[in-house]
Amino acid sequence: MIGASLVLFLSLAICAHAAPQTPQPAQVAPTRDPQAVSILSQALAAAGGVSAVSVVQDFTGTGTITYYWANQEVSGQATVRGLGTSDFRLDAQLPQGARSWLVTALQGAVKNVDGTTTAIQYSNAINLGSLTFPYGGIAAALNGSSASISMAGTTTVNGRQGTVVQIRQAFSAADDPTGDLAKLNTKNYVLDSQTFAILETQDTMYSDDGRMRPVSHEVIFSNFTQVNGLNVPLTVTEKVGGQETWSLVLTTVSFNTGLAASLFQF
Repeated sequence: MIGASLVLFLSLAICAHAAPQTPQPAQVAPTRDPQAVSILSQALAAAGGVSAVSVVQDFTGTGTITYYWANQEVSGQATVRGLGTSDFRLDAQLPQGARSWLVTALQGAVKNVDGTTTAIQYSNAINLGSLTFPYGGIAAALNGSSASISMAGTTTVNGRQGTVVQIRQAFSAADDPTGDLAKLNTKNYVLDSQTFAILETQDTMYSDDGRMRPVSHEVIFSNFTQVNGLNVPLTVTEKVGGQETWSLVLTTVSFNTGLAASLFQF
């Protein structure tokens, strides 16, 4: 449960900087569309099954990453690690030096090649957990009862037709009187309309310049292979505002190696 002081801080910050918008109800009770639930269940089945996904406590992947910075491609070796559904870390060895970023349930940070560290605000960190292994978020929503699951249309990803299912976390009226927390804790999953393979996730990031300007955030998955009975994406590409920011190609993936929570802090 998020502490009352943090909730108050987040609500005030968002209200102060967000553009005027139509007032939202203080709380909407979780709803679970049967069709949407069925599609997510079939996605987990296509991934290897609910049991195979549920036993994953942590994951580690190694490979190469290419960042797209100011019309320049910068590549290096990379390691990604995740614990549960909220903790995630990406370490890259680039020509300029080491660059790392990590997130936990409430916050995140980037360590730049010059050794300086900058914060990742909650509104962006919340949707970056388990970034390269998206099945955990689906399983958590299906197994719990505090998230709304609904149909959200169709789209095309790399020429493949996809069905969009939205997962939106619900909070009590006391914890989320304005509805802003639920808004931040919303993610779309795009599943192949024929095979139910996960094609991408969609959520919203916000500028950290104090104005909380929203921008689209996509993580696209491809090049699937079987690892311990799970259909794992080896190529993961991020887009922010429709522009590619980085692309990761994994060569190894392992599960349940006993990662410690202390790994996800600088």
